[in-house]
Amino acid sequence: MAFSDLFSSPFIHPQLQHIVAKMTLLDALLFYLVHFVDKLGIWHRLPVLLGLAYLAIRRHLHQRYNLLHVGGTKGQAYNPEEFAYRTADGTCNHPEDDTIGSQGTFFGRNMPPSTSPYGVSVCLTDHLA
Repeated sequence: MAFSDLFSSPFIHPQLQHIVAKMTLLDALLFYLVHFVDKLGIWHRLPVLLGLAYLAIRRHLHQRYNLLHVGGTKGQAYNPEEFAYRTADGTCNHPEDDTIGSQGTFFGRNMPPSTSPYGVSVCLTDHLA
């Protein structure tokens, strides 16, 4: 990626801006640093110790703010009459996107993670007897 590409589009994706706004000051600075290195595409050329620090910071941010990338590009539409059944690798399960539910694809959350006290204190073995 060219250096001019850093400034030709918004630096932070709009879907990430609300997450960055909720970060602590240190985490936000680390996020901007990691994002800058990502935009330059040079993390794999950093010296070993800097590369390890980069990966540790990235892992910290991913785990704390649930920033794991879980998707790729959208699949292609297909004719449901041509594939009236699910194929062995799971493709052609959805008419608008042939990769939905297929082998090797990720699925994301539909909502942010949250905790619920419902069912936590109930032991299943108590109800089996």
